Amino acid sequence: MRTTFRSLLTSGRKFAGCYITTACPEMIEVLKYAGLDYVILDLVHDGLTVADLRPMIMAADNVLALFLLPFFGTLSDRTDTKLGKRTPYILGGTLAAVILLNILPLIDNSYYATASTGKMITFIVVLGLLLISMGTYRSPAVALMPDVTPKPLRSRANAIINLMGA
Repeated sequence: MRTTFRSLLTSGRKFAGCYITTACPEMIEVLKYAGLDYVILDLVHDGLTVADLRPMIMAADNVLALFLLPFFGTLSDRTDTKLGKRTPYILGGTLAAVILLNILPLIDNSYYATASTGKMITFIVVLGLLLISMGTYRSPAVALMPDVTPKPLRSRANAIINLMGA
């Protein structure tokens, strides 16, 4: 059972916490395993940086992938174009990912040259769009293999795809 902060306050039990000025997810994880009941983040005096946001956005991407991958997989199953079912998603998602992946370091370098909230928000939006574009082509690319591979060779082809980390 998960303990809430309110239940700690009303239980009468003594509890311990920590006040930190960094949003480092690894540090918060270490404090959790140290047995602390809460952590107060002071982001006013230290604030979030792009480096702090990267792992948070990547974690959000894992949650978003739970919905995006089946969505684009189902959508590509129902699509019928001159290019085929999967190709529009693979081409569009790959093209968007390539463009966004090239923009990302420009924003990152610009932020470190002169930090601003606008640049941080732009970084978050571009990184989010990059992760969505990569989700656009992932399921259709995996589903393409059974579409183009003869039935007796599908098991071997699937093993190669998994070996390559696709």
